[in-house]
Amino acid sequence: MKLYFVIPIYIFIFILQKTIFNVISISGITVNALLVLSMIFVYAFDEEYRDIAVSLVFALALDSIGSNYAGISAFSMLVVLLLILPVKTIFNNRSKRTTVLLIVLGTILYNLIYVAILDILGVVISYTYCLEMSLWQSILNIALGLLIYIPAIKIANRFVGRTQEERDDLI
Repeated sequence: MKLYFVIPIYIFIFILQKTIFNVISISGITVNALLVLSMIFVYAFDEEYRDIAVSLVFALALDSIGSNYAGISAFSMLVVLLLILPVKTIFNNRSKRTTVLLIVLGTILYNLIYVAILDILGVVISYTYCLEMSLWQSILNIALGLLIYIPAIKIANRFVGRTQEERDDLI
């Protein structure tokens, strides 16, 4: 995807993350839309390093607006996104099942890294609570992830010269 198409999507998700998704929460657990979008873009499309850089810029902006500690979200996201790169070479990046598994594992890892850094800084959060929250957040992230992933893959497949039958097999 071209950068002029990617940036508005990130801006839109960033605005949703800070407005609507914070209002719509289940027991204080909200979807991490920026993480989901970043994982899908890095996993499903070819310009991984550009997408990682754009994700980090928006994660730093998210930290600066809504967190007491700047950079924790960006660092946690960087680790998750860099771990996606080797996975991308092994698994089919056009499979919904693999994408769902990636979202679940990415969400859990992101939250564990985030809580570990907070623990180092002296903020006490239970790891058990973190894992429980991660599982519930994973469900929300999967729902949003599939809403982003399916149209994105359909758009991407239009430009790679596949027949309609081949595209339907992938989705």
